[in-house]
Amino acid sequence: MRNKIGVGVIGIAVFFGIVLLAPGNRAKADNSGRQNVFYLNSYSNGYIWSDSLIEGLKSVFAKSDSNIVLHIEYMDSKQRYDDNVKMSLYAIYEHKYKGIDIDAIIVSDNNAFDFMLQFREGLFPGVPVIFCGVNDFTPTLIRGQKNITGLTEDFDVKTNLRMALRFHPERKKIVVIGNSSTTGRAIGNQVRAAIADFHDRPEIEFVVSDQLQPILDQARAVADEAIFYFIPFYMDYEGVRYSANEILSKLYAVTDAPIYSNWEFMLGSGIVGGKVLSGFAHGAAAGELLMRVFQGENIDAIPVQAPQDEPYMFDNNLLKRFKISTSDLPPESTLINHTSYLFQINRQLFWVLVIGMTVITVTLVVLMFNITERRAIEQRIKEQLAFVKLLMNTIPIPIYFKDQRGVVTECNETFEKWFDLDRHHIIGRNIESFSASGPAQLTDQVDSDLMSHDGVRIYETSLAAADRARRDVILHKASYSNAKGEISGLVGVIFDITARKKAERELIKAEEKYRSIFENSALGIFRSGPDGRILDANPALANMLGFDSLAELTAAGAEMPGALCLKPSEKPSAGDRLAPVTFERECQTRDGRRIIVTQHLRSVWGDDGQIRYYEGFIEDITQRKTAEKNLHESQQMLKLVLDNIPQLVHWKDLDLRYLGANKSFGAFFGLRDVDAIIGKRDSDLFPEKEEAAKSMATDRSVAATNQPSYRMRWPVHNPRGEKKWMLVNRVPLHNDRGEVVGVLSSAEDISQNIIMERRMLESTKMEAIGTLAGGIAHDFNNILTSIYNSTELALEDVAPDSQTGRDLRRSLKAAERGSQLVQQILTFSRADQEGIRMTDIAAVVEEAVQLISASLPRNIEVDVHIDPHLSPCMADPTQIHQIVMNLCTNSFQALKGTGGQIRIMLNQITLDGSAAELLGIQPGPYLKLSISDNGPGIPADILDKIFDPFFTTKGKGEGTGLGLAVAHGIIKGHNGAARVTSQPGLDTTFDIFLPTGSGVVVDANQPHSHVYRGKGRILFVEDDPDQLEIIPRVLGKLGYQVEARNGGRAAQEAIASAPEPFNLVITDYDMPEVNGIELAEAIREKHPETPIMMVTGRKNPVEMASRIDSIRKVIIKPYNKAILSEAIREVLDE
Repeated sequence: MRNKIGVGVIGIAVFFGIVLLAPGNRAKADNSGRQNVFYLNSYSNGYIWSDSLIEGLKSVFAKSDSNIVLHIEYMDSKQRYDDNVKMSLYAIYEHKYKGIDIDAIIVSDNNAFDFMLQFREGLFPGVPVIFCGVNDFTPTLIRGQKNITGLTEDFDVKTNLRMALRFHPERKKIVVIGNSSTTGRAIGNQVRAAIADFHDRPEIEFVVSDQLQPILDQARAVADEAIFYFIPFYMDYEGVRYSANEILSKLYAVTDAPIYSNWEFMLGSGIVGGKVLSGFAHGAAAGELLMRVFQGENIDAIPVQAPQDEPYMFDNNLLKRFKISTSDLPPESTLINHTSYLFQINRQLFWVLVIGMTVITVTLVVLMFNITERRAIEQRIKEQLAFVKLLMNTIPIPIYFKDQRGVVTECNETFEKWFDLDRHHIIGRNIESFSASGPAQLTDQVDSDLMSHDGVRIYETSLAAADRARRDVILHKASYSNAKGEISGLVGVIFDITARKKAERELIKAEEKYRSIFENSALGIFRSGPDGRILDANPALANMLGFDSLAELTAAGAEMPGALCLKPSEKPSAGDRLAPVTFERECQTRDGRRIIVTQHLRSVWGDDGQIRYYEGFIEDITQRKTAEKNLHESQQMLKLVLDNIPQLVHWKDLDLRYLGANKSFGAFFGLRDVDAIIGKRDSDLFPEKEEAAKSMATDRSVAATNQPSYRMRWPVHNPRGEKKWMLVNRVPLHNDRGEVVGVLSSAEDISQNIIMERRMLESTKMEAIGTLAGGIAHDFNNILTSIYNSTELALEDVAPDSQTGRDLRRSLKAAERGSQLVQQILTFSRADQEGIRMTDIAAVVEEAVQLISASLPRNIEVDVHIDPHLSPCMADPTQIHQIVMNLCTNSFQALKGTGGQIRIMLNQITLDGSAAELLGIQPGPYLKLSISDNGPGIPADILDKIFDPFFTTKGKGEGTGLGLAVAHGIIKGHNGAARVTSQPGLDTTFDIFLPTGSGVVVDANQPHSHVYRGKGRILFVEDDPDQLEIIPRVLGKLGYQVEARNGGRAAQEAIASAPEPFNLVITDYDMPEVNGIELAEAIREKHPETPIMMVTGRKNPVEMASRIDSIRKVIIKPYNKAILSEAIREVLDE
C-alpha cells in the first residue's frame, strides 16, 4: 500500500498552477502563436469534479511551450436546463465570441457535450471538439460528426460493488441513490449495465428522487441491511443548494451503512473508497488529446478513449469504522486520513523515551540471569533511571505511563504541573480514580484498544488543565511490551496546541476580515505583474477603471500595459526594493475618462533579483483634485480681491490671535510680510496700548455675543505715529456647525473723510461768518467813507492848528483804524489777492523775527533755521508778515509765564498726491514755514476750534479772537494750507504751506496823500443818503460838475434825459433794484463810450467788473478825497 503523502506540496503546486493559468492572468501574447481554446463546463464554478478537470487540463498546458488562452464558460445546468436556457446560452456565446478565432473546443460532461453537438456549427463551425466526462456514451452519438473525439466517463462500478459485497458479506442488498438529471440518468444506466451479469446477483434497489428528504428517509429505512452506491448530483433543499459532497455528508450522517462510489472527489465526504475516477487525471488526459491535435495529428484518427488504470483509494477512518483490514485491500491502494503524527511531532524525544524504557527492561532481564553482576547492573539501572527521569523532567511536555490495570506508574514534572498534583498523589493510583477534570479524562476507548492490540494512536481532543480551562491538545498514546512480548501498558504524551488552535482561529477570522475589507474597500486594491498586467483586484478597482465586473477587469488586464505599475524610469533600485512608494498619476478608464489617482505601490522581488509582482492600492482623487483646484483658484481670487481693496481686513481665532490679513492691513502697520502677524495679538501690533485693549475688548464682545458691530469710528496710530481715523466693522466667524470660531474685521481709513467733513463744516461756518462780516463791513465802509470825506471837508473850513482841526485829524486816524479792523474781518472770509507779488518769503520772515525778538523777554529764546536758496512765492509780504507776527505772538503769550523756546523753520518741500490731499491743496513744490514752542500745548478738545473767528482762550481785554482766523484766511487766500499739532505739556507746532511760483499780481490799495483837481460832468449814483450829500460836495471841491442820483433807476433816467453824455459815471455796487453791475451794462448798451467807475466794500464785484470793459476802475471802500481824485484822473486821462 502507498500512504498518501506530500499533499501539501501537491496543493501548493496546484495553487500556483491555477494562479499562472487562471483566465485573465495569462497574457494574450501579441503574436501569431497564440491559440484560443473554448472550454464549456456543464456545471458551475466550485463543483469539485469540474474544477479537478480544469486543474488536470491546465497541468498539461503548463508543461507545454504553447501560448494557450483558455476561455472558460459554465452552463450551471444543474440549476436549470431546458430549451430556453439552451437558446439563451447560444445567444450569449454567439455575441460574446463574435470576432474571436477559436482554435479548439473542450466540453465536459453530458449537457455541455449535447449542447455543442447541437450548436457547434452555428457557433464555431469546423473547430475541433474534444469531450470528457461523458457518461453512457455510445458511438452513435457522434456518428456523422467530423473533428471530434474525447474521453468517456466509464467507471468500474462492477469491481467496486463486488469488493463491497466481499467487505460486507452480511449485507445482501445494494441501494443505488441518484436523481433524474441527465447525468444522473446516464450514470444510472451505466450502473444497471454493469451489474446485469452478476452471477450471484444481490437484491438491487434504485432510489431516484429530486427531493433530499425522501432519499434520506428511504436510506434510513434500509441502512441495517444495505450497501449504498452513490451517484453524485446537486439538489435544492429548503432554499439551499447542496453539492454532491454535502448530500453525501447528510446521507453518511443518517445511516450506519457503508457507502461506495466511483469518483475520487467523494472521498473524505462519506464513501469507503474503491476504484475511483480522478477528475484531475481525466482532465489531463483530455489535455493530452488537445496537445496531439495542436501538434498536427488528425483528430478524426484519434479514437474515443475510456479511462484506464483508475487507482484504488480508501478512507482509513471508514476502514476502521467497518473493521476492514488494510491487508484485505488491493495492492498499491492509497489511504487518506492515515498520517502518522507520532513521527512528525517530537519524534526524537519520543523514541529517546522508548529506547530508554527498552534499555531499562533489557537491563532488568539481564539482572535476572546475571546475579553475580547484580550490584553493577543495579547501579547502571539507577543511572539509566536517573537519566530517563532527568530527561523526562526536562521535557516541557506532559508524559505519563500506566500499566494494564490502569495504575499510573510514572510521570514527569510537567504532567504534575498540568494537573496541579504532587507525584506522590499520582504514582500508584488508578488513573480512573481521579476526578473527571483530572487525569481521569485521559482514559478513553483508545486505551482499551492499545492494551489489547499493540500500536500507536494519535488524535486531537480537549482537556481541562489545573486552572479548569479547556485546552486543545494532541494525545500521542503507544502501547509497550515486556520481555515476553506481552503488552505491559501504555505511554501517553500530551501536546498542548491551544495557542496553535487559537492562532488558526484568529488567522481564519483575520482572513475573513481582510477578505471582507478587500472586497468592500472603497480603495482599489490590486496585484499586478512587472509589466502592469492585473493579476488580482477588488471590485472597487474595477468600478474605478470603468468596468462592470471584476471578471471584465481581469480579462482586459492584458490590454492595459503599464496601467498599474511604475514607469521604467520610476522602478525602484535594488537598494530600495523593500521601500513602498506613493505617487500620483493620471489614468484612463475604460470609457476614455481621465482620472487622477494616488497609487501606493510595493514591489515583491524574487530570489533572482527580479520583480515578481507589484501589490498596492489606488485612491481616486479626481474630485478632490478638482475641488482643490477650484478652492485654490477661489482662494487666489479671494486673496487677489482682498489684497487689492483699500480696506484693512484681518481675521482672528477665539484666542484673538491673528490668522491672516490683507496687504492693506500690512501696509498700514508697516509689515513687509503680512504672514508675520499670524499667531500675534493686537497688543503685539498696535503702537498705542489703549487702542489695542479697545480692539481686543470689542473682539471678545463680538465672539461672546455672536453679534456683529458695524461702523465704529476709532482713532488708530500707525507705527509712524500718525493718527488715522478708521471706520471699523467686526463680525463673528462660524464653522459649518454654526459655532463661533473667530472674528473677522474690516476697517476703512476715513481720515480724509473726517478732514473733508471738518473742511466742509469750516467752509460752511466761514461762509456764514463771511456773509455776515461782508454785510457788516459794507455798511461800516459806507459810514467810514462818510466820516472820511466829512472830516476832510470840515478840515478845509477850520484852521489847521486849531483845537477843532486837531480833533478832526484824530477823527480821521480813528476812521483809518476802523478801516483796518474791517479789513481784518474781511481777510478770514475772502481771498484777498491785492498786494500779492513775487516775494522773498525768507526776507519777510527774517524781518518779522527781528521785530518780534526785540520785544521778547530774556527767558524766551528764539531759534531760527532758514534753508538757503529757497524759491520765491507769489505772496503779499504784508500779510505774510502779519501771519508770522500773529503766530509768534501766540507762542510768546504761551511762554511768558514760564519761559521757553520759540523755533522758526523755513524750508522747501514737495508734497505728493496723498499728502497734498490730506491738506486740501494741490501736489507740488511748497515752502514750509513751521513755528513751534515748548509751552503747555493746546488741549485736544479745542484743537479744532483755534482757527474760528472770535475764539480765544485769553482773558477779557487780552485779545479779539481774530489773529489765527485772519492768518488762516490769508493762507487760504494764497492757495496754501495750515496744520497745527500739539502734545499737551510738550509742544505746539503750526505748519504753513505756501506754493512757489503761482498767483496773479493785482495792485494793492496804498495810502494816497496827493489830491488831483479836474473838470468834467460826473453822474454820482448811491443809495446811502450820507454819501449822496457828502461825495458830490467833495467832487465839486475838486472842480467837477456833479449830478447825484439815489439808486440805479434814477441814474438811468438822468442819463436818458441828459442833453449830452456824462464824462464819467461813479456808481456804488450795492444798491436795491438795480446794482452797479446792472447799471454799467445798461449804460454800455446806450453809451458805450461813457467810462464808469464803481465803488464797493466787497471783493466779489471786482471780478465781475473786470468782465465789463466800460468799468475802468473799482475803488474799495472806505476811500478819501485823495484816493477818489487819483482814480478819477486815471480814468479821464485814458
